[in-house]
Amino acid sequence: MNVSHTKATTFARPTYLLSSTFEFELRWLNQEYNNNNNNVDYLFAAPPQFQIQYQNQTAQRGTDAVLECEAEGETPIGIVWKKDGQNVEPDQEARFGTPGLEKGELAVDSDQEGRYTVREEPRNSGVHSSLSIKKTDRPDSASYTCLATNPFGSADTNINLIVQEIPEQPSGLKVLDKTGRSVELTWIPPYDGNSPITRYIVEYKQSRQNWEDQSERLMVSDSNIAAVLDLRPATTYHFRIIAKNEIGNSEPSHTVTIITAEEAPSGPPRDVRAEYVDQHSIKIMWKPPRNEEWNGVIQGYQVGYRLASTNRSFVYESVEFSMEGAREHHLVIGDLDVYTEYAVVVSAFNKVGPGPKSPEVRAYTKEGKPQQPPQDVTCTTLTSQTIRVVWSSPPLDTVQGVIQGYRVFYAPSDTWYDETTIVAKNTQGTDTHLHGLDKYTNYTLQVLAYTNGGDGVKSSPTHCHTDQDIPEAPTSVKALVTSAESILVSWLSPERPNGVITQYTVYFKQHGTADEEVRTVYFKQHGTADEEVRTVYFEQHGTADEEARTVFCNSTATVHRLSPTQLTFEAKNLDRQHAYVFWVTASTLVGEGDKSQSVHLKPSDKVPAKIASFEDEYIATFKEDVILACKAVGIPKPDVMWSVQGKPFKETDRIRMQSEGSLLIREVSRGDGGEYTCMVENAYGKDTVTHTLLIQAPPHAPEIEILSTTTDKIQVKLKPSTVDDTAPIHGYTLHYKPEFSDWETVQVPAAARTYTLENLWCGSRYQIYAAAYNKIGTGEPSEVLSKRTRGTMPVVPDVLRFVEVSSTSVSLHLNAWGDGGCPINYFVVEYKPKHASEWTIASNQVKPRGNYAIMELTSATRYNLRVSAHNNAGLAVAEYECATLTVSGGTIAPAREIPAYGSGHLPLYLNLNLILPIVSAIVVIVLAIVIICYLKGRSVPIKEEVYQQYQYNASMVPPSTMDKRPPGAFAGELGYIPPPNRKLPPVPGTNFNTCDRIKRAPSSVGTASCRSFHTTWDPRRKHTYEQLNMSQPNRHLAADGLYSGPDDEICPYATFHLLGFREEANGAPGAAEGASSNFQTFPHPSNGGTCATAAAQTMPRPQPQQQQEETYYSCVAGDYTCGHSSHGGNTHQVI
Repeated sequence: MNVSHTKATTFARPTYLLSSTFEFELRWLNQEYNNNNNNVDYLFAAPPQFQIQYQNQTAQRGTDAVLECEAEGETPIGIVWKKDGQNVEPDQEARFGTPGLEKGELAVDSDQEGRYTVREEPRNSGVHSSLSIKKTDRPDSASYTCLATNPFGSADTNINLIVQEIPEQPSGLKVLDKTGRSVELTWIPPYDGNSPITRYIVEYKQSRQNWEDQSERLMVSDSNIAAVLDLRPATTYHFRIIAKNEIGNSEPSHTVTIITAEEAPSGPPRDVRAEYVDQHSIKIMWKPPRNEEWNGVIQGYQVGYRLASTNRSFVYESVEFSMEGAREHHLVIGDLDVYTEYAVVVSAFNKVGPGPKSPEVRAYTKEGKPQQPPQDVTCTTLTSQTIRVVWSSPPLDTVQGVIQGYRVFYAPSDTWYDETTIVAKNTQGTDTHLHGLDKYTNYTLQVLAYTNGGDGVKSSPTHCHTDQDIPEAPTSVKALVTSAESILVSWLSPERPNGVITQYTVYFKQHGTADEEVRTVYFKQHGTADEEVRTVYFEQHGTADEEARTVFCNSTATVHRLSPTQLTFEAKNLDRQHAYVFWVTASTLVGEGDKSQSVHLKPSDKVPAKIASFEDEYIATFKEDVILACKAVGIPKPDVMWSVQGKPFKETDRIRMQSEGSLLIREVSRGDGGEYTCMVENAYGKDTVTHTLLIQAPPHAPEIEILSTTTDKIQVKLKPSTVDDTAPIHGYTLHYKPEFSDWETVQVPAAARTYTLENLWCGSRYQIYAAAYNKIGTGEPSEVLSKRTRGTMPVVPDVLRFVEVSSTSVSLHLNAWGDGGCPINYFVVEYKPKHASEWTIASNQVKPRGNYAIMELTSATRYNLRVSAHNNAGLAVAEYECATLTVSGGTIAPAREIPAYGSGHLPLYLNLNLILPIVSAIVVIVLAIVIICYLKGRSVPIKEEVYQQYQYNASMVPPSTMDKRPPGAFAGELGYIPPPNRKLPPVPGTNFNTCDRIKRAPSSVGTASCRSFHTTWDPRRKHTYEQLNMSQPNRHLAADGLYSGPDDEICPYATFHLLGFREEANGAPGAAEGASSNFQTFPHPSNGGTCATAAAQTMPRPQPQQQQEETYYSCVAGDYTCGHSSHGGNTHQVI
């Protein structure tokens, strides 16, 4: 080493303690160098130097760090470590020989339990030193200097120790912006731990989740702002930030809780189903959307429906949300068409708006009854007992369902009114055959179609007549002797003629000849053997023995054919020695019917009195003529006598007996009904026959009674008249009408005892009466009943129960309205901003169920709402003022109701809470004043001169009569109220009592009048008093200086009494008999003593006996008890 240019340097005293030998050697070397000053290369003469002058070294916090430096130069070299220019533990003493240290190591212990350790190791070219730092910490990050010193100089090297650690936790985490699905965050970057932050980790989770396995992470690099997307609206999230460097992740920041903004629901309701409830209602059921699709708090649902066959807009109804979790919600939609398919959608809504609609579902309402009868109903007669009926189906658009079949109703027309005689036959087709009908009978029939919903409308009655058939036998046969050679036969028509009788056939033959004998005679006449003839005859006729015998016998009898109107036949030229057999048959166009029963009779010389007519029941129509038959036979001719109801018959202009003995009654009335007896008699006998006459007239008035009423129904009880009617009642006609409308009628079956009038107007008065009818006609009407259906117009609700506001919508709780007993038909909802002039119709057909929401309103805005509810009794209108909420949910002002006319809200001056205290205070003040005046008045006695003054005034000539009434004395005077159970006394000489005089109006005669200016109580009116006349009378100044006028003019010669107090005054102890309350006025000089008195007079008020003040009473002309009192201290003024 060339050291010639080396400048000797004096070393500062090292901080290490060196041995004396080493110090001596250094001094010697330095002296020798100075003496010689020659260029001599000495290996050990080099100063310390470092190959690396500066270096960075890192260490993770908490780990051990070793700083190394190697100084080259002439040994010995002393090493000193410094930290940021300060010796490492400069106040510590070096300790050698510390256990665990190798030879030459120096241990420097600090107060941190020996965290610093210095090791030195000699090398060939110098010294290697290391500084060990245990468990490095943030303060250990510094610039460390390794200073090497030898006798020839010194050198140092710097080591920048960087203690690296994980970053500190970020701070200042806050929200810059948020929406329903994103959040923008910012934070303050933390201390990076001497290692650049490579990224930030945004951790977030929902509030109910945990950080360990349910959180999500978002990596952010080189920015302290992050936007988190794909969040769920209206969801509570927890956010925190983690910083990351090469060492690791920091601790999470403080957690920030954020609720994302609400959005309209993103999913539709689930499991939407619809099914019918009845013919006019569908029930819709659904489940809420999935929770993650709510996007806020669901306030309700919008249920839309429309006809499935159209593309019209949906009609929506609102349903309030109830916290039912996964349970089903439902809504019943009414007022739908019968058996009609509807399309239904459901959407949920929150305060932001409605969500998506559910997939459309469809459902039919329940089947109803066909609204039209079968068409083209015709019938065809096939036989005498068979009819074919044919029809076509009702119009398909009126069926309201699927036709399951048809029902045919039929019965004889004569009994059609009686429902028990009607037969019903079901069939699937559009034609049917009716068998087993009565022969030659007119039938009435109707056809209806039926579905699962019930029977439809019956067709109009159709009539068919069955064909004719052979008739039945005549009902009765009677034979009477008319002479020695003749017999009269009479009979009655068949009960069932089965057609139009064309003729009657009378058969007769001698009685006593056996059938075999007749047959033998007949056969001998024809020359044929019995068996052969019988066989041939029977084969030809194809009949059984009995029938053949009948035909054969008829062929041997004498036959007479008669007209259908002849019911008697006289057989003449008979053999008086033989008895005869008679029988009768009836015939129609079809043929001859069965024979009647046989009667036997023998002619006789003696002919007793007999009646050929039969006892019968005659049914006559009201006001028609009737002939009661009584055909008599007998020799000598019998006498004919009639009795009516057991009393001898007396002929009148309307009822008389005809020549043949029958009884003629003209224009029968109800009173003609009863039993009529005909009696005939001659020398050989007598006979009687009794007929019953029934008069068929329109029914009597039925009895009617109201059983019950509802809002739209009135149930009526019907009862036939207690007076018997011979003609059965076919039914009732019920008449009804609401006030100020027309009469309507409905037919009620005869068997019905109650009937319910339906679909009436709610809250309306109806008049109802009934009339019965039969085949004769309609009878007298019943009494007219009046009854009101229940219910009133809707009742306006309180605003707090009716209106609910949010930021962009207003929900109306329609159920808060009272229907007044009449179902609300619909609502009309209008709204407008408060200062706008035009109303916006939200809907004019809001169904009265659930809630109705007005959507898309402006937040923080005042609105006026106008809602009108309509029912059959009327409508009620209410106006409300409300304000939507702010976006953050703040309230501007509470909603209040604007009272509308007729809505039931009282103005301020009718508010009892305000008026009652005021009135009470006034009453107390007035009573106090009255009591004070009363107490003061008791201490002032009436002076004698006052009484004399009144006597003087009474004797003055009119018109100078003084009016001593104090001003306004009668202005507050009340009408007299008599004591209980006591009549007011009449006015002498009149027909009016006091109440009549109060009620009559004032009248006048001539130019003079007696007028009242006082207040009178009218019991007919609601208010307490009636002001009759408040105009001021014309007064003038009289000659004596006193004012006079009409009030001062009084009727002359009029005696006055105290109305209502005469009996009390006369009955009072110590009262003067008859004179204590009477006085008379003087004649008037100008009008001749005429004066008209006002009938309306003010009644006196009873005064306490202790009162000493002047009392003024009104008197009526003609009463002699007025003007005096039983109390001497009182004075009465005549007016």
